[in-house]
Amino acid sequence: MKRAGWVCTGLGLALGLLPVAAAPDLDRLVDGHTAFALELYSRLDREGNLFLSPYSLSSALAMTYAGARGPTASEMEQALVFRLGPEGTHPAFSALQARLRQVQEAGAVRLSVANSLWPQKGEPFRPDYLALLNEYYGTGITPLDFMGNPEEARQAINRWVEEQTQDKIRELIGRGVLGPLTRMVLVNAIYFKGRWAHAFSPGHTREADFFTGPGRNVTVDLM
Repeated sequence: MKRAGWVCTGLGLALGLLPVAAAPDLDRLVDGHTAFALELYSRLDREGNLFLSPYSLSSALAMTYAGARGPTASEMEQALVFRLGPEGTHPAFSALQARLRQVQEAGAVRLSVANSLWPQKGEPFRPDYLALLNEYYGTGITPLDFMGNPEEARQAINRWVEEQTQDKIRELIGRGVLGPLTRMVLVNAIYFKGRWAHAFSPGHTREADFFTGPGRNVTVDLM
């Protein structure tokens, strides 16, 4: 069976659209992110088609890293290839998000990156942690009642994801995933739409065999 794997590192391409030179910390963050993306891809089961965004994973886990201390923080730094420590990582993520917003504002592509935090109502989260997420990640904070109505909370988060991704991602969180013991959900959503620099001409389409399994094939239109 033919397999396709897509890893959306995307950061080098996005930053390359802008003439402004990156700060050293931003360069180190992007280099670490690329290393994390390639290591992640090498460890995944790639049977069948695969599409993933290491940036989404990295930025969401960076928000959890903001609340980590001691050995947990050190292990996250190693796994996620965060080379700047907490004092440098979060400002660098903020700078990166600002650069990505510039890509959107340039008008060549549609690019939206959004973060949200959904804590249990009344749960005593540290104010300095919530303030850090808001300052560096632009994280909207919406308390929900997971204990009393986890299904309503699930639907609220899914509606937010649908809005942020132009209805492309629906039912991100399935039934039964959230429950009365849920205390916080962190969400990162990305929407991207752009044109190819060199678009494929439909006139180059050709019929050819596509193999669906050992000894099995069908004739389809291929690029």
